[in-house]
Amino acid sequence: LMESKPSGTLVGNIAAETNIARGISISGFKSLRYSFLNPNDVDIASLFSVDSTTSDITSNKLIDREKVCEFTADCVLTFDVKINSLLTSFFEIVTIKIIVDDVNDNAPIFPESEITVFIPENVNPGTMYRIDGATDKDRGKNNSVQSYEMISSANTFGLKVDKKLDGTSDVRIIVKNVIDREKKNYYRFFIIAKDGGNPPLSGNVTVNVNVSDENDNAPEFSEQHYDVSVTENTPVYSVIAKIHATDRDSGMNAKVVYRFSPHKSPEIEKLFALNPENGDISVRNELQYQSGNQFETIIEASDQGVPEQVSQAKLTLRILDVGNNPPLVTINPVSSGVGDMVLLSEGARVGTVVAHVNIVDKDVGPNGQVQCNCPHDFFSVHRLEGRGYIVQVKRILDRERNDEHKVMVICRDSGTPRLSARAKFTVRLTDMNDEPPVFTKRVFETSVEENNVIGRPIIRISANDADIGKNAIVQYHLNLADDSMFRINQNTGEIVANARFDRETMSEMKFTVRAVDEGNPPLTGTAEVLVRIIDENDNRPTFDASSLVFSINEDKKPGSEVGILRAKDADFNFNSDVEYAMLVNGAENVPFAVFSNGVIRTNKALDYEEQKRYSFNIIAKDKGRPPLNTTARVLVYVMDANDHSPIIVFPNSHNDTITVTSDTEPGTVITKVVAKDRDEGDNARLSYYINKGNVDNTFHIGSKSGEIVLARRLMLDEREDYHLTVSVQDQGKTQQASQTYLTVRIIYVNVTYIDSTHEDLRYIIIAGVVTGVTVILSIIIVAVILYVRRSDNQRRH
Repeated sequence: LMESKPSGTLVGNIAAETNIARGISISGFKSLRYSFLNPNDVDIASLFSVDSTTSDITSNKLIDREKVCEFTADCVLTFDVKINSLLTSFFEIVTIKIIVDDVNDNAPIFPESEITVFIPENVNPGTMYRIDGATDKDRGKNNSVQSYEMISSANTFGLKVDKKLDGTSDVRIIVKNVIDREKKNYYRFFIIAKDGGNPPLSGNVTVNVNVSDENDNAPEFSEQHYDVSVTENTPVYSVIAKIHATDRDSGMNAKVVYRFSPHKSPEIEKLFALNPENGDISVRNELQYQSGNQFETIIEASDQGVPEQVSQAKLTLRILDVGNNPPLVTINPVSSGVGDMVLLSEGARVGTVVAHVNIVDKDVGPNGQVQCNCPHDFFSVHRLEGRGYIVQVKRILDRERNDEHKVMVICRDSGTPRLSARAKFTVRLTDMNDEPPVFTKRVFETSVEENNVIGRPIIRISANDADIGKNAIVQYHLNLADDSMFRINQNTGEIVANARFDRETMSEMKFTVRAVDEGNPPLTGTAEVLVRIIDENDNRPTFDASSLVFSINEDKKPGSEVGILRAKDADFNFNSDVEYAMLVNGAENVPFAVFSNGVIRTNKALDYEEQKRYSFNIIAKDKGRPPLNTTARVLVYVMDANDHSPIIVFPNSHNDTITVTSDTEPGTVITKVVAKDRDEGDNARLSYYINKGNVDNTFHIGSKSGEIVLARRLMLDEREDYHLTVSVQDQGKTQQASQTYLTVRIIYVNVTYIDSTHEDLRYIIIAGVVTGVTVILSIIIVAVILYVRRSDNQRRH
């Protein structure tokens, strides 16, 4: 990243740089989340942001390399990023190194804009005098100070520059010619320092030379590299080392003073002190061993000459481990939270990473080997080699049973005795929409009167959702094709009538209601609503016809049932219970009684022959409040009973004989039996029979007409009288019959003479018929013979 880039500059993409998508499904890659492993590292967090979804690293502000990496040549900012999945147990730690490239935005600058140098007059040519060189906050390859140039020195002085260990320069003014103080005791010139930028930046200092005595020797260290080790339990103020330098000058020019180079880590001066007079290095604050605890800096020795001479040497300080220290355990939550509170979805799968456990044990060997465990039913720890531990979900979570878990991680080293440290944090489960709404009843029942008022509430339903927040907010809906019958308040669950109900059309209605929460995706619960329509007496009893027709046989006894009145009432319960009665007006002589249950009975004997039909009015009334009624006319037809026998008019006891002459031709009607019946229909349809006295079937009687016909020719030797018994029978189901007697008297006449002409003609006809038949048969026989012979001749040929 080039310094001075504006806030929001894209530095890089973690997923792209690490190629982490390789070997992961698309859905798994999309579920990855990226965040700082140590969110408490405020220095890094103030400089950069990591997008949790895209893994883009962007700058939070304009970065000044000279502030972030003031004393280093290479500015590398290092931090760890954790990568975890929302769906799986995937967890990885990636170390990010961001190199901040230098921009040539600082010009070289001298400590002072004008200095004075005292040079003794007897100095030999070639003598050099040190001045403080220019410094450049830039640390890029070419952006630091690269060259010096002297302006207007009148060729009396020259310039020599040497690079020092800390990146600064040792700038020396060279006396090129003999200086004669009596001729000139003062010189003034400029030194310009330039960096290697493009374009280069420069700074200058004005140099005033006063001719005087010379401090021409710099202090010399006894060693060029001091290597000091100190144990972590060294008491504060203890002297741990001594540095020493000598100066070959004399007087103040030989008095040496010690100091740390200004280009040093602030941590050095925090832990250690350097006595400027005697060079003693002592412990300033309590020391504590940490892996890699080593400090390197530059120390300086300067004399008191004017100008001073300065020498430098390297100093390395190491802090040694001397005992067993308990591990330091830090919990870094993977997901969001406040303080030691971690928020985790209750739907997190087994293996989901909850937090990273960072362990620091400043000891070495077994004392620094740490193992951790998590004594919890729902969470466990897993070791990452060299990266601490991760806390993972061990069992399926359920917020509705327990919404908060106290988790403790215990870490122990392997020293003797074993020292331990504990870190606690709280996992608060966030709700996942895993509980559908549940109605308080499976079936809600209510009643509403028919002919109701539209818009009147009829019932309020309710459902509960064990989730919280939006997942527990329930809205109610009706499972109806339309809202013509009911409508529901989606928020309160109140159901109101949207139509006027008619119980006779529909006595009850059953429909489904749904409770839908606002989760994503939403979950639904269902229940049934049963609405019964309460009957109102708004329908009169009705008959199928305005006239009700019944019939009864005349032979029924008083008290016999004629029929049952059946009126329909579309209402319900007592509103549809109907009672019946006969209207008195005009029914005084009616031989019937109407009972409340609708039964009609006779209360007198009936006689079809006297009256065949009766009519009267009845009323049908329900038991509603108030009752409703209707009237109808009843017709009762008296059906004929076969209660009369046929009456034979002829023959009778006073007239029972007829005469027939002996020459009467067969088939002649000789008389007719006359009878009648007071009944009707089949009961009055009569049949006639000769039961006795019909010797040799001499007579035949028409069963329907009653006519008696001579059935055969009477012979001379016939009897004179035939005494016939004749019966007449009706066709009723229970047949009635009557019987009478008839005497047929035969009167013989002379029939000896027979006309011979007629007899001869009969014989002639018979002879002709025989002759004709004989001729026809002969012709047929001859034809058959000819046909057979012709067929034989055809076969031969």
